[in-house]
Amino acid sequence: MRLLVFHNILFAQYKSIYFENINNDITKNNGAFLVIQTSYSERSRINHFNKESLINSINYPFKLISKKPLEEVSSILIFFNWLYYVIKFKPSIINFTGYNSFLIFLFLIFCKLFGIKTIITNESVIKNLPTDKNINLKFKKYIKKYILSLADYFYTFGINANNLLFDLDIEKQKILTFGNTFDKSKFIKVDEVNLKKSTKINLLFIGRLIEEKNLFNTLTLLAKVNDIVPIKFDIYGDGPQENALQNFVKKNKIDFVEFKSKIKWEDISKIYPNYSHLILLSSSETWGMVANEAQFFNLNVICSSNCGCANDLIINNYNGLVINQMDNQLTPNSIANYLLKQKESSIFTKNNNLIFDESYTIRKFIKKLYLVNELK
Repeated sequence: MRLLVFHNILFAQYKSIYFENINNDITKNNGAFLVIQTSYSERSRINHFNKESLINSINYPFKLISKKPLEEVSSILIFFNWLYYVIKFKPSIINFTGYNSFLIFLFLIFCKLFGIKTIITNESVIKNLPTDKNINLKFKKYIKKYILSLADYFYTFGINANNLLFDLDIEKQKILTFGNTFDKSKFIKVDEVNLKKSTKINLLFIGRLIEEKNLFNTLTLLAKVNDIVPIKFDIYGDGPQENALQNFVKKNKIDFVEFKSKIKWEDISKIYPNYSHLILLSSSETWGMVANEAQFFNLNVICSSNCGCANDLIINNYNGLVINQMDNQLTPNSIANYLLKQKESSIFTKNNNLIFDESYTIRKFIKKLYLVNELK
């Protein structure tokens, strides 16, 4: 098997876990593996890492198309690099880790003509938009459906991602497997951490401070929750909305919020044990890997239904709370009641940590890769 992957950014810790494991297995079986990375990262995260250290941490073969931020890399440059490596590498399978590009459409047709099998990795989930009443969205859905129909197989991240494929008329047998995982070996074990338990309800957000995280609405909602039950809410991360969020907190005198500095990925395991709940009320979130991390440390997760992990990893009113409508007047009471219950779900969390274990899902995916490679 010769597997060629087209991926967008090198700075993707969890994708690196997959790529490293797949490469180790394929090369042991006399195959070949190569990842074509478009850029180091998006513009918003270009200063979040040392480029030399990042490259030294990569344990799979890759080629970097450009050192510019992802948004600044031209489609023409990507096209010719992709074409060059397809011709040079001679893959039996190509994996596109996304499909929101006209280049994907061109290369899917190319692969059909030359008998190269294709797999699209889908992390997207259905957005609650009235496509039947919006001609533009309806047209986009038709185009998306046609592009995806050209792919041979799909690798998805969760039930909600599967539902999007079903909505676009993708047959179930085309979906190889799904699962979204993180490398637990990089995390300190819970019993090795000096837990600082508190009588307060300590809530945590950790991630980029960007529009999709819906933090202005989150703060407004939690202010109403705080009127019912006292809370503390710490925000770790940075991003383009950082100053605006801090000003919003000062202007509205939201005194239960504290902005922490950004934190390195390898250090975040020291943060989780100090909190009882993770808050992730994103307006758009393909999955939300912080939910996996939080659950590993037995935090209950309060997430929006727009997160890919909702009703999959996070089960409403069992090991977490799933919020369907942020503007619902009942939402503050629902959250407050949930916080006061302090639900214990250790058995469910233990089972989920097995299901979403990186070695379990990666092994399943690799097994399916060999089956795909052998099909005529």
